[in-house]
Amino acid sequence: MPQIIPFLKYVSPVRQLVALAIICLVSLSIISFISLLFAPLFDLGLNDLSLLSERLNEPQVLAYMKFSQVLSAIGLFILPPFLFMLFRGEKALPALRLEKPAAGILLFGAMALMLIQLPLINATAAFNSNMHLPASLEGLENLLRTMETSAAEVTEAFLQMHGLGDFLLMLFIVAVLPAFGEELLFRSTLQPLMIRLVRNPHLGIWITAFLFSFIHFQFFGFIPRFLIGGFLGYLFYFSKNSWFPVAAHFANNGIAVTASWLISTGYLSDSPDNLGIGVNAWWQCLLSLVLLIAGMYWFRKQSKGIA
Repeated sequence: MPQIIPFLKYVSPVRQLVALAIICLVSLSIISFISLLFAPLFDLGLNDLSLLSERLNEPQVLAYMKFSQVLSAIGLFILPPFLFMLFRGEKALPALRLEKPAAGILLFGAMALMLIQLPLINATAAFNSNMHLPASLEGLENLLRTMETSAAEVTEAFLQMHGLGDFLLMLFIVAVLPAFGEELLFRSTLQPLMIRLVRNPHLGIWITAFLFSFIHFQFFGFIPRFLIGGFLGYLFYFSKNSWFPVAAHFANNGIAVTASWLISTGYLSDSPDNLGIGVNAWWQCLLSLVLLIAGMYWFRKQSKGIA
């Protein structure tokens, strides 16, 4: 069996970053083409695919969009890190920091820290959503808000769950796949490259967090996602283990899916998205910040023994 030539092994971080971007684009393009080939199985023609967001009430359209979402996550986030390590001549699991199991108490600690900062994240999200561009860019702002409204409508349609099967499927699509894939690409692959490039771990972490937020193309949700990206970056940097940011990312996305499910079934009357929102919620944000700082200090100290 012929071996893959590790042509990325000795090249500069800049060239490796360019190669990673190319791998992502090619992988996503191939996966997207494969997704198109499956459209007829959902009774959809090529002409139908440009109007999917306007037909969210049709079961076959929603089913195809969920299918495409799974393939896109694999093509953009999961395959590229493995291919990148292959072209660097490294074994994927240790190179991506997936080889060591995560210690139990620290794993739950990482997830708890993600949930602890919900009031802070919600407050920054509310602030970000109320931001406005200069009057001269009103057209751009309207376009950005239209795009985000469309994305929110798709997410809302996805989260219309009518049984346990729907809940488990959405937990997989919205929480498991993004948590695993995005952390592999951004924290396990991109962040170490960025740190090597700028020669400063903190700057590398925050540049990666910026790119993590930017790639979601949601300007009015950029700040909270940027802060989450920084938090996840430090979890990885302190522990040198990808399972901790994966677990925290899963907790963040999973709580949204679970809350939607519990609200629809009547077991929950209010969304966790409202924590930290309102004139009297300042104490929630303050408590969240204090606990987060203390928790990160604890996580850093405890993770020194496993890194």
